[in-house]
Formats: sequence, C-alpha cells, structure tokens
Amino acid sequence: MIKKEPANKKSLKAKKSMNFKRINSNSKLNVCYYCHKIGHYARGCKTLKAEKKKAKANNNRKNEL
Repeated sequence: MIKKEPANKKSLKAKKSMNFKRINSNSKLNVCYYCHKIGHYARGCKTLKAEKKKAKANNNRKNEL
C-alpha cells in the first residue's frame, strides 16, 4: 500500500497546535506578589480573587442601605 501524504503539511501542524496548552516550565519558580506562595502570579491568585469578590459584595451591601 502506498500512503498518501497530505498536500498541505502546515495546516495539519496548525490544527495540532490549537489543542496544545502552553505550560510554563518554570512554574515552580513563579512567586505571587500578593500571597507570596510559589507556583502562580498575582493575576492568578485565588486568595486575591476571593478577597476582591468579598469586598465587592460588602460594597454592594453598603450601597443598598
């Protein structure tokens, strides 16, 4: 049997790369400037997001009164 090669190899590579999730190989070296834990940045800090959400809820309660 003769295997046919695709006419456009670049399009196949592009499709495969769309499913690829980029992972930082140095993720253990990332330090959060908010909670000072290793493994994430402040923009992805769960503690910071939870506190912002709590502050927003408190602000909405004050506005209702």
